[in-house]
Amino acid sequence: MEVVVVLLLTLFFIAVTLAAVRRSSGTSATRHGGYRRFRDNLGREIIGHGYQPYIPYLVTLGLFILTCNLIGWFRI
Repeated sequence: MEVVVVLLLTLFFIAVTLAAVRRSSGTSATRHGGYRRFRDNLGREIIGHGYQPYIPYLVTLGLFILTCNLIGWFRI
């Protein structure tokens, strides 16, 4: 199941990256704003000084756990 989730997330990120490269829109600014808010507010409050290197790992880990839970939830 973990391999399936990794493949799904990899395909999702490739598709999102290709779509972002092809067109730049207002939704791109919204996504970056949300990421910036998460990075600055939560990172500084929870981790403290020197939080920047850990944010990409924590976001990836969170998406992995979320995807695993959603697949398990909708699996019959």
